[in-house]
Amino acid sequence: MVEKISPTTPVLALPWAAGGWHFSNVPGLATKPKEINRQAAVIGYLSAFVMITVAGLGLLFAVNVRRRRSPLARA
Repeated sequence: MVEKISPTTPVLALPWAAGGWHFSNVPGLATKPKEINRQAAVIGYLSAFVMITVAGLGLLFAVNVRRRRSPLARA
C-alpha cells in the first residue's frame, strides 16, 4: 500500500479522493502513516477471520462426514 502513495499519484490530486491528505503541510503528512496502519490492520483481521472460518468449516465438514458413515462401511 505504501508504494501507491506519493506526491505524484494522480488519484490523490483529486480533492474528493485525497480528503485530508495533503503533502504540503505537516498535519496532512501525519495522517498518512495512521491511515496505512489502519488499513493494514483491517486487512490482517480480515485475513485471520477468513482463515479461521475456512478452518472451522473444514472441521465441521470432517466431523459430519465421519458421523454419516453407514454401519456396513465399518465392517
